Amino acid sequence: MKDTAHSYLVKDILLNAKGLALPDGTPLPTRRLDDLCDIWRDNQVMAEQLWTILVKRYEDMGDWELTFEDEIMDAMNLEYVEDESMRASLEAKSKDKDGNVTKVTKRQKSRKRGNKGCVSRVVTLAKRDIIKQFNNATKKTHKTKITSVNADVQHNEDGTKKYKKKHIKSTAFSTELHTKQAKVCYLIAQLHGNYYLNSHWLLLLHSYSLNWTVTTSER
Repeated sequence: MKDTAHSYLVKDILLNAKGLALPDGTPLPTRRLDDLCDIWRDNQVMAEQLWTILVKRYEDMGDWELTFEDEIMDAMNLEYVEDESMRASLEAKSKDKDGNVTKVTKRQKSRKRGNKGCVSRVVTLAKRDIIKQFNNATKKTHKTKITSVNADVQHNEDGTKKYKKKHIKSTAFSTELHTKQAKVCYLIAQLHGNYYLNSHWLLLLHSYSLNWTVTTSER
């Protein structure tokens, strides 16, 4: 089922990527999803265009997962079998500070959003995996991530960024919110070996720089 959902989404993404092009006017290859990932890996400038076809397009559709659910179920000749639990109503109770019930709200269960069917849930997971595939492609290059969730950007005392996710959807692409830069200690480890820096990394870095010449000469 997940493979089928994945193939439907890939087909849709590749179809919508046909209108995209690099800054020099070169059309993007749209034969395979891996081709788009390779372009994204080496071209950070494509962030907004790819975010548009991977995230914004589906958010603009509204119940996009239900649309794909219907297509997949029709193609596979599947249908949901209603049981007694689906006929039951959902009941929400509002209580005051003393625990007394002040309001009771009832509604019928539905497949939409909070009560998705199993097929639409699989479709959602398949799309999440596709976005992960794009993000994994940039881990060793520009490290820009594509996401549908805005982040509350804060700063630590040392000036580094700290991200806290919000449960809201993005309405426009933001380079500030979708870019993750390598940390200083990570770069040091990459350049000079396996050095693990704790919260006192500045002191350790200073000590390391003083001993670097001696260590190098001894080698």
